[in-house]
This record gives sequence, C-alpha cells and structure tokens, in this order.
Amino acid sequence: VALRIGPAASLTAMVVLVAGAPAAPAARAELSAAPARFAPSAPPLSLLSGAATGGPLWAVLAFAAASASPLCRGGRRRRRAPAGAPERRQALLNRGRCAARAAAAEATGGGAAAGESAELSVRDPMLDLASRLLPERERRGVLALYAWCRRADEICDGEQPPRTAEERDRLLQAVETDLRRLRGDGASGARSGDGGAEPPSAIDRELRRAFEEWPALSEEPFLDMISGMRQELYVSRYATFEPELKRYAYCVAGTVGLMLLPILGVPKFTKEIKAGAIDLGVAIQLTNILRDVGQDVALGRIYLPQEDLARFDVDEADILALRRTPAYCELVRFEVDRARQFLQSARLTVPALPQFSQLVVLAIIQFMGALLDEL
Repeated sequence: VALRIGPAASLTAMVVLVAGAPAAPAARAELSAAPARFAPSAPPLSLLSGAATGGPLWAVLAFAAASASPLCRGGRRRRRAPAGAPERRQALLNRGRCAARAAAAEATGGGAAAGESAELSVRDPMLDLASRLLPERERRGVLALYAWCRRADEICDGEQPPRTAEERDRLLQAVETDLRRLRGDGASGARSGDGGAEPPSAIDRELRRAFEEWPALSEEPFLDMISGMRQELYVSRYATFEPELKRYAYCVAGTVGLMLLPILGVPKFTKEIKAGAIDLGVAIQLTNILRDVGQDVALGRIYLPQEDLARFDVDEADILALRRTPAYCELVRFEVDRARQFLQSARLTVPALPQFSQLVVLAIIQFMGALLDEL
C-alpha cells in the first residue's frame, strides 16, 4: 500500500482498520489525493496532528501514548486516557485495545497456545500499528523484543508482588544471566542444531530465535537497558542533563532503537544512523518524563535535571506539590525544545533506512511531535 498511495495515506488506512471505524473525511481526502509512489523525501505524516486528530486516527494513537510500552518507556503508568477526553474518544480507545488484542492472538497462533502467547501478547496498540506496517518476519521479531523489554520493565516497576529494590535487582540480574546464555546459544550451536536446552519461557525462546535470525542483533543494548532499569531502583534525582539524564534516557529508550535497527533492515548501520536511533529514544524518554511528572513524584522521583530547575528558579517543593508555577512552565518549554531537537536529529536519518521501515519510524516521530505540541 505504501508503494502505491504514499506513507501518509497508507498509515491512515492501517489505523482506520485497527480502530475498526469508518475513515474520517480528512482521511478519505488524503487517500484520494495520495501521491502515486513512495519517496524517501515524502512530507511529514500530517494526519497525525491537526484537524484529523478528532477521528479514529487520534483515538488509536492517543491510546498508544497512554498504554504500557517499553518502546516509549514507562510500563503500567501509561494506561490512561488523555485528561478530559470525551466519551466518544474513550469508546474508540477501548475499541483500539480490543483490536490490538485480536491482532496479538492472530500473530501468536491462538487456540492451544493461549497461555504461552499471553507472554508475547501485544499490550500496546502502537506496537500493533507497527506490526501492521511491517512484513510478517519483522513483525515477529519486533514482538519478541517488545515482550523481553516489557518483562524487564515489570520487574523494575511492577506493583505485584511488592518487592524491595534489592529483590528487583536480583531478578534483573537473572534476566541478564539468561540473556547472556541466549546470546551465546544463538551465536554458536543453536543455528546448527546442537545448542543448549530449550528456554522454558516463550519470551526467551522467541528472543533466541531473533538472535539466530538477525545475527547483527547485539546483546549490548539489552545489557544497557538492564543497567538503566537497575538505575531506576536506586536513583531518584539527576544533577545534569548531560551526561547523567541523557545516559539514563539512552539506557531505557535509546537502546530500543539499536535493538530494532537490524530487524528494520539495517544490519550494518553508519554512525549517523546509530545516532539517529538513539536520539529518537532520548526524545521519547524526555517526552514521557515531561508528561509523567505527577506519576513520578508519587514514586519519589524527579527526573527533570537539577541544573535546569536552578536555571529557571523552580523550587523542587513546587514540583512535589504539583504546583504549575510560571517558572515551571518556562522549564517545560525549555525541555520541550530540547526534545524537539532530538526528534529532528532522528528525522534526518529516516531516508537512509530501507523503504519498508521508513513509514514506521516517521509515524513515531510525528506522533511524539504531536505529544510535545500538547505539552
């Protein structure tokens, strides 16, 4: 579809299918006026913002923003509708959730494998959207990465069962040990049939298959993500943006971009492509930090750099009390501009990606830009 009607129109069509709702008039107009062929220099996906955001496209992507996605880092705290959303939009959000679950069951086989597929199921409509824009092989690889990231995230932030930081740290260490074993199997005997025992977890089996199918998939970003999650257990303040907060944002979000590059058709990436993937993750994490100040305060965390609080004369007590002062608003504008710079850096590398993966990355960039507009 993307090759024939262009990225914006094809994305619109796919999201309308996910939402299970008729195309909005703006979407129909976009489809009828679609360009004849896809080009790397195609304009931004304008339907992700503006007037069209009142229809099913807005609903699915808004739910994606509010859902539990390690790709946008934040786990369980993302499951909420935008504040003040009308009932019609909430209904569409629920419809998008049902469509995502149905797609997950289809992707993982359903039926007798229901218990196993629950580990791999899509709990994030943004991932479901991406899976509908990718070939089946790549779709399965993305699902494997998502499931692994989700499991690690729940160890770090999950409420049930209650655990101390030390208990969570030990569980993360076990995940790291399993990862090294999986990577060792995938890099040696697993492809020739004489590898180690079959992993007991469906998540680990799928991840090992991904390592086998994409040899360029490195364990380094996985280990860095575990490092970032471990950091969450013990660090609740960041003195500086660079290197402290930026390093954290790389670990918990920029690493996802590096994981995805081989699956998106970039087995050997240049320094520029690697930087773009990391910058997109940093932009996503900065956006989530700004959006979730209240939730983080409830957990005793303030991710906004202390140097920026001092620069704009923002009192930490005001943040803890959730007081939106003029100084705080100036701080948010500054951080939004910073996030936009990272988004722009990521956008510049999109034409270097294979055509089949450009649409997915452009959709994420445009979507995050829309969230920054709201902030």
